[in-house]
Amino acid sequence: MLLAGCAGSTPGSPGAEGGEPTGPPSAEPLALECGLSVVDGGQEVVRYCGAGAARVTVPGGSYDAEGAECRQRGEFVTANFGTNYSNDEAAQGQYVGLLLGGVPGAGASPAKVRLAGLEVTVGGKRQQVAAATATARLTGDRLEGTVSGRVGEDAVSIEFHCTTA
Repeated sequence: MLLAGCAGSTPGSPGAEGGEPTGPPSAEPLALECGLSVVDGGQEVVRYCGAGAARVTVPGGSYDAEGAECRQRGEFVTANFGTNYSNDEAAQGQYVGLLLGGVPGAGASPAKVRLAGLEVTVGGKRQQVAAATATARLTGDRLEGTVSGRVGEDAVSIEFHCTTA
C-alpha cells in the first residue's frame, strides 16, 4: 500500500519522542505533477490530487495533506492524502495513508472501523503512530472520518475526507 503528504500548514515536525523533531530538516517540497514522478536518485514520489484532504494535529501544530485518492476495494477502503515518498530519509511535506475495513454506509453515523494500515508523514518526517483507532463512514462517494493515536507520549489526531472512485 502506498501512503504520504504535501503542503504543510505549520513549520517544524514533532518526532516520536516527546514532541522533538526527528532526523535532519527536510528540504523544500518539490514542485510535482499529480500521480507518479521519479526524482533524484530514482526515488518514486506519488502526489495525490483528487478531492479531499487530511489534517494531522500534534502538540505544536497542525499539518495539512492536500489532495487525495480514495478507493473502495471489496470490504476495504484505501485513502491516500498528500505526497508519498518511497525513501523516508528524503521525504518532504505531509502524507497520510489509511486502509480501513468495515466502513459503514449511507445513513449511518461515523462508527469505529478496522484500521488495517496507517502511514503518516508530517514536516517530511515519518511518524510512528501507536495505539491508533479510527472512525469513519461512507455516504454515497464521500468518505470521512478520524484517527486517534500516540506518537511517543503525545496524542495525535487525524481528520480526513475524500471522494471515492
